[in-house]
Amino acid sequence: MKNLIIIIFLIYTFSIMNCDGRYRSQKSHQQVLVDNKLFDSFSKQVQYIPEGYSEIVTDTILNNGYQIKMNYHSIETDYVLEENQTLNQIETAHHYKDFEAHLMVLKDDHLLINTLIDKSDFNKFENPSFWKKAIMQFLWVDYARSENNTLYLNTSFCTPDNQVCKDFVIKINEIGNLEIDAINLDEHIL
Repeated sequence: MKNLIIIIFLIYTFSIMNCDGRYRSQKSHQQVLVDNKLFDSFSKQVQYIPEGYSEIVTDTILNNGYQIKMNYHSIETDYVLEENQTLNQIETAHHYKDFEAHLMVLKDDHLLINTLIDKSDFNKFENPSFWKKAIMQFLWVDYARSENNTLYLNTSFCTPDNQVCKDFVIKINEIGNLEIDAINLDEHIL
């Protein structure tokens, strides 16, 4: 019994002494990661912009009788992907989340519009390749321009790769008709 314990102890000791990593001492860190199939997980950085759920809620009443309830928020399942590669062979993937806005407009306590505003509403103004990369940047009430019979909202769509932006005005009249116009048809760079 005593000999069995000594034999087990010797086998354990020799096995520990042989696990000192000498076989990796001449390899680079990158080669060790490749050998252990871990290189891909360390060579790609993924970033979500914004990192978490983002939301802006607007609930306002104008002196011309319009009441605007707007919930502008990020879409967690819809994003534009932009990938780059650095000098160290590290690949970065930026996932820019798209946005949409739930809009409810009332005039003198009468519901005019209850709709969702997203980039699909603006398809006729630009080619499909722009909309594939575009993200809704903002949706806001144009308080100064709004009149007694018309409410004005502004929105902007930009591409994250080259910051080409398209601006639009959304007009809602007192009977609930919604009209979208492009503010500028030329590209401008921020």
